[in-house]
This record gives sequence, C-alpha cells and structure tokens, in this order.
Amino acid sequence: MKVLPPFTAHAWVEAEGQLIGEGSPAGHFHVLISVPPKG
Repeated sequence: MKVLPPFTAHAWVEAEGQLIGEGSPAGHFHVLISVPPKG
C-alpha cells in the first residue's frame, strides 16, 4: 500500500499571471478555487 503525505492547502495572490510575494515560480501551485475580481 502506498502512503501519501497529508493534503496541504496554500493561498496566494496572483496578478497578471505573476505570483505576488511568493518564492516559488509561476505554475508551482495548482488552483482548486479561484475568486474573480469584483466588477
């Protein structure tokens, strides 16, 4: 039986395709839920 590490959630801010204040490159995280801008 293969054991996987527990799920870890992470929230980040992205503007114009660029991560803001993250040390990871674009594409490192996978979007599960996205909140569009108001308007």
